[in-house]
Amino acid sequence: VCSLQNSFCSIFELFLNMINIYFIGLYGDERLEGAIGLATIFIMICYESATTTIAGGSEALLAQAFGARAFRLYSNYFYLSFVVFLFFLIIMAILVSCSELILVAIGINPSIAQMTREFLIYFTPSILFNGVYDILRAYLISQFIFNIQFYVTFAGTGLHY
Repeated sequence: VCSLQNSFCSIFELFLNMINIYFIGLYGDERLEGAIGLATIFIMICYESATTTIAGGSEALLAQAFGARAFRLYSNYFYLSFVVFLFFLIIMAILVSCSELILVAIGINPSIAQMTREFLIYFTPSILFNGVYDILRAYLISQFIFNIQFYVTFAGTGLHY
């Protein structure tokens, strides 16, 4: 059941990304589409890999503590996951603020690099909420509560339209 719900959640996220790219393409500016493509790569490499690791690690630790009925340790692991994520978020904010310089240094067109940085700045608040969601999802999964993540993703997809 959990793998089926995770598959549906991944499909919904894929549809959201396709919709975003489609609407950006409607503006007819290929530089904007290039900037969003670069920002998506930046987000996947810097953000998705780290938050998946943090949530996966916290899920394993939380499940062990919950199974052992060590509830004080369980709450410590839960709070530690948030502290590690907030530390990561600070590093991510520094990377976002320097992203234009990094992209220009590797040979990207300066106007595309500036648009990419602007998109990343607008995208940064969603990193906070998505990371908190990942940690809370790990918290619920460690207690064998699976349905909530499916409903939240489905509602978020509905609100996106």
